[in-house]
Amino acid sequence: MRLTITKIIITAFITIVLGLGTYGWYRSQQLDTSYPAIKKHLSQFMTVPDDKPIVVEVSDAATLKKQDPFYKEAQPNDIIIIWKEKAIIYRPSTQRVIDWGVIIK
Repeated sequence: MRLTITKIIITAFITIVLGLGTYGWYRSQQLDTSYPAIKKHLSQFMTVPDDKPIVVEVSDAATLKKQDPFYKEAQPNDIIIIWKEKAIIYRPSTQRVIDWGVIIK
């Protein structure tokens, strides 16, 4: 009987530890796709314009690719940021700028 209670306690403990570890890992994998977080990351290697951008998440990359060659590397969940004078495609999953371009007026 004592051995059975010990096994139950150890099994419960292991289950709780694995559950908490999995939850912690899952939370760490969630990406912060807010503009302030992206701007902070981009500021490390480029000058980010001060003007307020248009920020859009790509949902239908196939349609975008048909509209303009700029979007040829875009994938779902990429972030398109458009300022007055330039635009970028940013991929949060790899924290990389996929493409960029100057907006011609």
